[in-house]
Amino acid sequence: MKDAAGTRNDLSGTVYGNVIQANSVSVSHEREARRGAVWMVPTPTQVLVARVDLTERLAELLSPGGADVGVVGNGGFGKTTLSAQVCHRVRHMFPGGVLWVTLGENVSEPVLADKINDLSELLIGQRPALTDPRMAGYRLGELLRDREPTLLVIDDLWAASRLAPFPTGPNVARLVTSRMRGTLPMTCEILKIGQMSLSESGSMLSNGLPGLTCIEGLTRLTGGWALLLSLVNGAIREYVEEGATPDEAADLIEQQLVQDGPDSLDLESADRRDQAVAATVEASLRRLASDDRNRFAELGVFPEDIAVPVEVVGSLWAANALSAARIRRLIRQLADLSLVSLSDGAIRIHDVLRTYLRRLLGPCGLIELNATLVNALRAADPAEWASASPYTRKYLAGHAASAGLLDPLLLDAGFLLAASQPDLLACLDAARGDDAQTAAAAYRRAAHHLRDRRMADRPAYLALAARRLGATELAYASDERGQLASWSSSWALWNSEPEHTTLARHRSAVLNVSVASLSNGRTWAVSNDIDGETRVVDVVSNESVELPGLLPNHGVLGTRCVQCVRLPHGGHLMFAHAWGEGLRIWDPVSGDAVAFEDQETVTKPAEIVWTEDQSRLVVLVADWEKTIRAWDGTTGRLVGEKVNFKVGGGTNFWTIAAGSLPNGHVAVAIANESQPVQLWDIETGQQLPHTLPGDPRRTMHLAWGKNALFTGGDSGLIRRWEPATGRAAGSDLAGHDTPLSALICAPTSDGEVVISGDDSGKVRVWDALTGDCREGPLTAHPDSVRSLAYAELPDGRAVVMTGGNENTARLWEMRAFGSESDRATGLPAPTSAVVAGNLVVSGHRDGTLRVWTPREQIAELEPGYKVLTCHDGFVIATPGRGLWVRTLTSEGKANPARRLPATGWVACATKVDDTTVAIIGGDENVVEAVRLPDGRRLWRKRTRERTKWEHRSAWRRPGVSAITTATLTDGRRVVVTGGTDGTIRIWDLANGRRVGTSMNCRDAHQLSPASVTALVGTRLLDGRAVAIAGSEDTTSATVAVWDLATCRMIAATATPTGWISHAVCTTTPDGSPVLVTGGKVLQVWRLDALDPATDWLPAFDIDLDAPVTALTTTASTLIAGTQHGMARLQLR
Repeated sequence: MKDAAGTRNDLSGTVYGNVIQANSVSVSHEREARRGAVWMVPTPTQVLVARVDLTERLAELLSPGGADVGVVGNGGFGKTTLSAQVCHRVRHMFPGGVLWVTLGENVSEPVLADKINDLSELLIGQRPALTDPRMAGYRLGELLRDREPTLLVIDDLWAASRLAPFPTGPNVARLVTSRMRGTLPMTCEILKIGQMSLSESGSMLSNGLPGLTCIEGLTRLTGGWALLLSLVNGAIREYVEEGATPDEAADLIEQQLVQDGPDSLDLESADRRDQAVAATVEASLRRLASDDRNRFAELGVFPEDIAVPVEVVGSLWAANALSAARIRRLIRQLADLSLVSLSDGAIRIHDVLRTYLRRLLGPCGLIELNATLVNALRAADPAEWASASPYTRKYLAGHAASAGLLDPLLLDAGFLLAASQPDLLACLDAARGDDAQTAAAAYRRAAHHLRDRRMADRPAYLALAARRLGATELAYASDERGQLASWSSSWALWNSEPEHTTLARHRSAVLNVSVASLSNGRTWAVSNDIDGETRVVDVVSNESVELPGLLPNHGVLGTRCVQCVRLPHGGHLMFAHAWGEGLRIWDPVSGDAVAFEDQETVTKPAEIVWTEDQSRLVVLVADWEKTIRAWDGTTGRLVGEKVNFKVGGGTNFWTIAAGSLPNGHVAVAIANESQPVQLWDIETGQQLPHTLPGDPRRTMHLAWGKNALFTGGDSGLIRRWEPATGRAAGSDLAGHDTPLSALICAPTSDGEVVISGDDSGKVRVWDALTGDCREGPLTAHPDSVRSLAYAELPDGRAVVMTGGNENTARLWEMRAFGSESDRATGLPAPTSAVVAGNLVVSGHRDGTLRVWTPREQIAELEPGYKVLTCHDGFVIATPGRGLWVRTLTSEGKANPARRLPATGWVACATKVDDTTVAIIGGDENVVEAVRLPDGRRLWRKRTRERTKWEHRSAWRRPGVSAITTATLTDGRRVVVTGGTDGTIRIWDLANGRRVGTSMNCRDAHQLSPASVTALVGTRLLDGRAVAIAGSEDTTSATVAVWDLATCRMIAATATPTGWISHAVCTTTPDGSPVLVTGGKVLQVWRLDALDPATDWLPAFDIDLDAPVTALTTTASTLIAGTQHGMARLQLR
């Protein structure tokens, strides 16, 4: 149909006799007319029975911007039909049209968000990519805010939390149908709908049946229940079509109801309602063959309140040898009997009937049917899961789990890659066999990659996760589906890790984490990194959440820190602070800005903390100007006085924590690395007369609990203090061997805990009252733990969220803390790797070198903490101090190691006049060449250059931190070194003389040096000899390419890449030269098209879930190591 504006509306409705549900509607019109009226009210396929009194009363209650209106009554009473009828009555009041959404009993959060997104897409023609219902609702509210008055119908509501996301407003009216008054707001206008009157019942029974007079008995037996009346009407019409008169058919059905159902229907009795449904359904099915009745019962196997494609129903029934023609006829017959609705090639079954069918089938019957459906779907879908039907990809795992048949699917790589991730993750605990449980663990481990990575690379990540856990068959199967991936793996030797979830991979270290348990039952994990990127992930479904106010997968521009704070009433606030933007506060769900009193006076916020007592939440913000202000988090009003504090020691480092004093005043503790901990009363703005000693070395972290203030720092000790007196509150909490890097206090269901993290990545959980270590140590990260959070999820699980210096945010259940001590040690962490002919030699933290073939380890050599280089069978390694050389055969046999007289910590080797020569770099910028294996010195040089950085008081010679060799375009062979001052120098290989000029792309006025941490020489396709350097710098371009002939930089990374610890040059299988750098991830850079005028960006990266500690290459193959193990990777 077309309205006056020319908008064309095409709709399809779902009809259960007189019970109508909206199914789909599309609006097509020119872009400028999308704001025209939308009409989603389904058109019934039968003549409706007028319920005049109810319709008029409901119409009177509806008005734009008025109170919510609820239609309440038992299932099948005609609530949906009545709502559809009244929409026509009030259409003139809502020129914006009617939006209609049907929910159901078990609508999940993601499905609810999808339904709301459907409405937004209908209005603007674009679908929002929102997975949280409240944010989806907020977006819909934005669209409705500028429209003419619109009626929003929310049909079949079962829980108050499912209504909350739907918007309200001055030009929006909400009409809600529900079985329970308690699901609706207290301010809602309620219209209770009960049984039909005698005249209404008679009209429904005789609909389409002229001549029907025997209705009194049927009216009594159906109790005026609209659903049953519709079923009886359909059954009568079925008999009439076969030749019976209406009265004969009515009499026959009445006899059947008397025999099978209650003598009269009391709608207040659940038992009698169930009995009446059973009797009415049986009466409707009486004319069907026994097999057809069984087929109808089988429909109870499908999920609630979804449109099941006819093809899926056909697959289930085809297992019982039903032909396609018979399946179509049976579905049509069931629709004619009002037992199902048929629309757009899909059927729906009323939830009352579904509940009845599931009871009829029983637990064993449901298991058998789920098994049948699983087999049918697998047989009906194509061999490639990616081409399977949407129903199969979304629901097959659930059916298989219910039937105990999930294991084969978990062992099928194609299914794991194609299945809907939230639905599959929810089923993984149903894995039974060892192989399936391993596959489930691999899927969990790779889930964040399967969510975030480009489609072509996902098989590679699944294969690597499988190899790490020993699931080789799953790995091979994944490889077969990864032909378009940028890389693949062929081997991995990985130590087991405690079970955890990697929530997000950031671009830099994760500074802040928090867990937000929302009032709608969802739980968000929020993480924020140094660069301001903020990620939000649903803890249960592992779906990324896009918050209003944040760009997708990015933070607020310039933001230094984002914190999520829970309010006493259950809501949340997001606090963001940036150098240039001051303090920003907003509601994370709606995106609405929240104004705090005088918040604009905080111009350079540095840290945000909060404390909560029984009456209020107080948020404190410290400014770089060394002032602290406090606000009531609920009202936004200022609390107490401004604190102006000072820190000594000539440093800008300080941190704060907030809590309550015994007198009820809010107080703040301020720690500075060079002075005792200060305590200030926020209510008065005055400093308390005492200070706290804090950490024996440096106090770096504070946490304020219910009964004590906890301090931690470089000593690894956690000390407890009474804030009011300054006295120790108990013995120290000792257990960390390295400096603390994170410390929090968190309330629990049984008290309070202190959670601590250190520079080695270990986390411990302590009882805040007794000081006992409850859990740990757990190695949560391969590097420092930068941030911590604790939460107890709605399902009762206690979890710890951690943010690491290696850029990941992770989630750990408490049970993971106890599992680490049970794990086998396995392979000691690799520190380095080099290629030795057809072998690979790796160094490890246990001080042993290991020799590998492409498939297995064949030898162990000592000493050898780190292997530096290998050439012509000579292997140079260091056990930590000094250099040792040995020869290695192609079979992995080695002679005893000989100590070299040269000193240094980096080395490379090459051939000079048929002699193998090692070039060694060390402290004081000394470079020397020695002959192998005897170590006779050929030359030794030391640069006269000295470097003075601004924060140092004396000039000093830089050390050599990286070294390689190269051949210039004129044929000269040179040594290239990188220094701890960020400078690259060239030396003649023959005599050690300096060549060219020093190269340094870093500002000499930086506060600290940026060492060259990786260096490799190669020749470009145009013949130029270049050196490629990576550094530890995190603020400038961290990979640069230098022309060794001109000593000029010809390319540099467009953005900081983080610490680069390794660099190698290799080629892809097609011969293209590439650079591979190792840092927190592996990054692959193309070298065939370097242009100084074009940003140089990595072609792709490979995330091993831990920083790279070892890297070497042969042909297109990489051997990479992390602290968890080693893997062989192939570039494509």
